[in-house]
Amino acid sequence: TYGGAISCFHGSGGVINSCIINNNAATDEGGGIYCVEESPILMNNLIYSNTADEGGGICTMTSNPEIINCTITRNTAVSGGGIALREIPYTSPKEIKISNSIVYDNAPDAISTLDQRVVASFSDIQGDYTGAGVINTDPLFIDPDQNDFHLAHTATGQAEDSPCVNTGDKASHLHAFKLFGNPTSLAEYSTRTDSVSDNGVVDMGY
Repeated sequence: TYGGAISCFHGSGGVINSCIINNNAATDEGGGIYCVEESPILMNNLIYSNTADEGGGICTMTSNPEIINCTITRNTAVSGGGIALREIPYTSPKEIKISNSIVYDNAPDAISTLDQRVVASFSDIQGDYTGAGVINTDPLFIDPDQNDFHLAHTATGQAEDSPCVNTGDKASHLHAFKLFGNPTSLAEYSTRTDSVSDNGVVDMGY
């Protein structure tokens, strides 16, 4: 089976926005999301505790997805615990764009690629990934064992701020406006336990 929660095929397009995708399974590829020859935009999604043979969280096949302000964590697979990028034979290599996102604590790895290019920026990605604003460090989730993936904030009583707080791309609000026609769309979200909106520099993650 392919795509435990969502499957996107051959130009269906669209945006996957503000979803929680968890506890799904695929016997083959894409425990959470599976895309074939597709370029969806994934924005403000929490993808966790999904499992598959390849791509526990997401598996893309000859696709160019864009991942914005997503948290992808605690997914498992034989290869590509968080994300697996694959190609249909004899097609040109594709790329995945990841920004303002957290891809951390997936098993056995964050991202598995063949010839695909990972274009990352302002994200916390476990492993050897580079790009403007890219870090590789514990995001300090509040209580991942209880599926609480809010970020630590001193303003809500935690001992220190998560390294993902106020470290996203300062231009993200403009990008959201281009995508959705709403210049404040990202400011409506919150990574805090008290749900105070993210009105400053955007945080990484969901």
